[in-house]
Amino acid sequence: MDALGEALADREILAGIFTRICSMYIHEGGAVPEAVLNMSWDYQTPDNPAPAEVAIENNVKALANLHNAEDNVVVKKGEQINLFAQLRDDGITASYCWVFAGSWTAAGN
Repeated sequence: MDALGEALADREILAGIFTRICSMYIHEGGAVPEAVLNMSWDYQTPDNPAPAEVAIENNVKALANLHNAEDNVVVKKGEQINLFAQLRDDGITASYCWVFAGSWTAAGN
């Protein structure tokens, strides 16, 4: 039997699910829509993000300048963090999953 078609990449499947969920929240409402509708999905090709873009997003990003004990800025707002130890529990870092913290920094993968 011939295959019905080519399989989609996981990122393309998840993008489709995300798009449909957002559409449902916009048109039908739901409990706490902000959690979904305010997610960042700033990919160059939103319906099929590039693997590198997803990897960068998986890494932790600083939402404000991160300071060390001497009050020096170690990571600027908007930059990727370099180490798991730079994660913060006060809301100034955004992490898809802590396991990926420091996996893709400004220096690359």
